[in-house]
Amino acid sequence: MEVNLARLLYNIVVCIFFFETMNQSSRSTTAYSMLFLLLCFFQLPVPVLTQSMPLLAQSGTAGNIPSSSINRQRAASQTRTFIEMMNFTQVQTLMQPNADTVRVINFWATSCRPCIEEMPDFDRLHREYSTPQAGTKSLQVVFVSLDFKRDVESIVIPFVKKRGFAARCVFLGAPKSAEIDAVDASWTGSMPATLIIGTKPGQRMFYERKIPYEELKDFVKTYLFP
Repeated sequence: MEVNLARLLYNIVVCIFFFETMNQSSRSTTAYSMLFLLLCFFQLPVPVLTQSMPLLAQSGTAGNIPSSSINRQRAASQTRTFIEMMNFTQVQTLMQPNADTVRVINFWATSCRPCIEEMPDFDRLHREYSTPQAGTKSLQVVFVSLDFKRDVESIVIPFVKKRGFAARCVFLGAPKSAEIDAVDASWTGSMPATLIIGTKPGQRMFYERKIPYEELKDFVKTYLFP
């Protein structure tokens, strides 16, 4: 059998580079390395060598990425799916008037029973008015969680996921005194608290209490039907 020396050397160099990117302490990696070297010797095309990489990734040995990092990435992805992580500056952008949308921002926490009791009403309002009808503005309800950051993955995300809210869910965390004042000067920091923002500058209402559905709807209609 005639040996193509140039191709053999090329494949060996590719294999050496491939091995160096792996976790050298893994027994499975060593086994794959020997197999790949034999494949190189018998002139198998290089693409065949890379087909085993997904197998190593599944076992947590691909590259130098530990399985704990992969788990953290999955947790971060889950967080983004069910709740948005925001700082106060980002929340403040939601507090600005939008010419086409009336926004209802509800500040809550999983430890606040009145908050949890009124959330279905807020979500119902969002479902009913989020799609604008003739002569009306659209409505967006935003749930802003003030829970502790340590409880995001263990408490907040499971809570939001279980209830399947249609409204937008945001995590802010425990606010500072200056941030509380920035929301509304009358806010003492207690919950539930709700900020209703109309489509024009100056159109805003703030309530530091639980709001029954019919009362909430009446407040919102003031801005929905200009």
